[in-house]
Amino acid sequence: MLRNSIYMNSKPIIKTKAVCIITRNGNEILAGAGGRDDVKNELFGRLVGGGVEFGETSEIAVRREFREELNAELENLELLDVIENIFTSNGEQGHQIMFVYKGDFVNKDLYKEDRIKILDTLNDAIWYRIEDLLSGKTKVYPVLDYGAIIENK
Repeated sequence: MLRNSIYMNSKPIIKTKAVCIITRNGNEILAGAGGRDDVKNELFGRLVGGGVEFGETSEIAVRREFREELNAELENLELLDVIENIFTSNGEQGHQIMFVYKGDFVNKDLYKEDRIKILDTLNDAIWYRIEDLLSGKTKVYPVLDYGAIIENK
């Protein structure tokens, strides 16, 4: 059975998301920590962002999500890709269309922080090392070629 959060009138829906890749020191990306899949016995991070609301562009959505989640403003936003993300989490299927941006914090002091409190959860955003992602030591979803993204920054 699919998760209630992806149902509308008992039918599964495709969610539209906007996320942003923030990099630090040329070898780290920022993602929300604390993701857990008990079926796969897996811990993971998620790129910071969230749902696109009706009537809202993906750019406005990702800016709003960073304000709501991290109390942070973004600059130098660039749309990298739009991906279709079909996945299984905790044994339940999900389906998302994701607008993937890269950008920078306006407040450069945020790059000095090892943990940034996510205001609407109990979790923090932390910096994930690209080499750990490439080796499989850690995971960040969605799965992207983060090494290539950093090289092109």
